[in-house]
Amino acid sequence: SDASLKLWLDASHSNSVVKDGSNNVSKWMDLSGNGNDGIANLGQEPTFDDDGYNGKNTLVFNSSNKDSFALQSNNLLSGEYSVFFVTESNSNSEGALLSQYYVANGRTLIRVNQDGNNGFYVWSGQSGGNKNRITDQTQVVNQPYIATVVKDGMAVDAWLDGGARTNTPVTFGYNAPTVTNYIGKIVDNRNGNIHIPYNGKISEIIVFNSALTDDQIIEIQNYLAKKWDLESTVDSDGDGVADASDFAPTDSN
Repeated sequence: SDASLKLWLDASHSNSVVKDGSNNVSKWMDLSGNGNDGIANLGQEPTFDDDGYNGKNTLVFNSSNKDSFALQSNNLLSGEYSVFFVTESNSNSEGALLSQYYVANGRTLIRVNQDGNNGFYVWSGQSGGNKNRITDQTQVVNQPYIATVVKDGMAVDAWLDGGARTNTPVTFGYNAPTVTNYIGKIVDNRNGNIHIPYNGKISEIIVFNSALTDDQIIEIQNYLAKKWDLESTVDSDGDGVADASDFAPTDSN
């Protein structure tokens, strides 16, 4: 275990997914021990699908229904962090994966397809110019992937399907304000309006409130790739060989 683990949502742990007879998920329980459960609004519950992600459990977020969760946390994207998503985007529309959004400097949003431009974005709104770290790789619609985001000091980096820190992080000017974290949407604090709901599937989210080392990140990516049968598309150590063909998938040397 790691003392900096702050959120662990895992659809494969079926007892942590509280759902009704129609598989509408009202609560996604946090396995980190911190009680940062995801709570859905009535009528905006994601749907549990027991074979929707490579034949494995997943939660389906329908953007037209604004499916989403409010987390019992308000600081996942404050300070340093390491975030891992096991997800699949099901459209080219803009959608929020994780937000800590309040109309103030530093509001932070992890999303896909910003302003309709295909890609994976980590965004911070701030005076003097917004900041964006866009991954070098682009997610493919309806194809499962792993996304990794790291904030080390004020340097933010992100990538898809394995690897480690790049030489092109973006320096944020502010930390995010302390405000409720949401999965699958942002909420405008001025009027309560929901924006950019996510259209896709999420099977696992892990958040640490520290900048993990590259070796730790590679180990987690490999763990997730094996768990979700993504070894043919994930290159955990970033050595150019997919895990399925790599005799040492966590050693890039």
